[in-house]
Amino acid sequence: MKPNSNWLVYVSKRMLDTAMLELDIDPLEQKLIREIAEKHGATLIGTLRKVYGANFACGFRENEPLSAVLRTLDERSLRDLLYYHKGGTLEMRIANG
Repeated sequence: MKPNSNWLVYVSKRMLDTAMLELDIDPLEQKLIREIAEKHGATLIGTLRKVYGANFACGFRENEPLSAVLRTLDERSLRDLLYYHKGGTLEMRIANG
């Protein structure tokens, strides 16, 4: 039986919410991280490494989507995403990656 995709999205969002609470991320940044997850969740880690360098999301495979690793992403990688998302250039950087 194939899982309901809406259920998987719900579970992923709940896991992301829990992870953000554990990291003590402020509510505004939590909102921005959710936006990143919704808009760029399918982006592969390999693509993001072309943009941010080889140390982005250390320990994760290049063929993993951002949505699969976002809740356990290291703080430096998460801050990089937030910085460019706030500046409005994340989408362009990913497209050019």
